[in-house]
Amino acid sequence: MLLPISFTILFIALPLTSHAEILLDPTMPPNYQSNTALPFDQTKPKKWYLNSTLVSPTMTKAIINQQPVIVGDTIQGAVISHIDHDYIILQIDNKPVKLELHNTFIHRVTQAR
Repeated sequence: MLLPISFTILFIALPLTSHAEILLDPTMPPNYQSNTALPFDQTKPKKWYLNSTLVSPTMTKAIINQQPVIVGDTIQGAVISHIDHDYIILQIDNKPVKLELHNTFIHRVTQAR
């Protein structure tokens, strides 16, 4: 008789424990605020770095953030709309943004005499 009553009390009390308070990490510094509520994309700003361009009669490519891209590709939400020898044009939210190569990286090919 006592055993069925114990199980009844246990099954009634069990759902009450699901509303328990969340315990904080005791090793966390005081006044520490975590940004875990933000989605990952909002915590890190998007940046594009033009590493290199390759423009020839048969091929046009660029390297952005160490990734090869061609016109029409998308990288971090930006669409590559134009590739030139020393710059590219990205479309970000339908607005053109120009990325330029650093001057020390630009090499012009000249014909030998």
